[in-house]
Amino acid sequence: MGTDASEGSVVHLLHKAAQVADGAFIRAVRTLTPRQFAILKAVAATEGLSQTEVMVATGIDRSTVSSMTRTLVKRGYLARKRIKGDARTYAIRLTDAGRRVLDGAKPMAEKVEIGLLKRITTAERDRFLKLLAMFAKDRTA
Repeated sequence: MGTDASEGSVVHLLHKAAQVADGAFIRAVRTLTPRQFAILKAVAATEGLSQTEVMVATGIDRSTVSSMTRTLVKRGYLARKRIKGDARTYAIRLTDAGRRVLDGAKPMAEKVEIGLLKRITTAERDRFLKLLAMFAKDRTA
C-alpha cells in the first residue's frame, strides 16, 4: 500500500476508522463512550471481575480501565468491593443504574454497528471483522 495522501498509512486509516466508529457510537448512545460500554458489558457478563480481568476481557489497557472504572463508580453504574484475602484487588459489579444504562445502550450500539457495516457485503463484513480481530489481538506490532 502506498503512503500518498489519498491512501494514507495503515496506522492513519485505522485511526480514522476508529474516530468514525467512536463518533457514530457517541452520537447514538450519548450516555457512554464505546470503551465504557465495553466495560459495562464485560462486568455484566461476569459479575465480580477484578480490574485486571476487565482489562483482559475488553482488551483495554490497565490505566484506562482503572480511570473508567472510577468514573463509572462515580456515576453509579459500577460498585467496587475489596476482595477478601487481597487488599489490593477490587471485585466489580454492575449496579441497578448500570444495568439500566447498559440495557438502554445495547439497541443503539447494535444500530451503530449495523450502520457502520451497511456499505459492505456480508462476505466483506465477515472478512473485515476477522481482519480487525487479527489486528486487535496482535500485541507484537
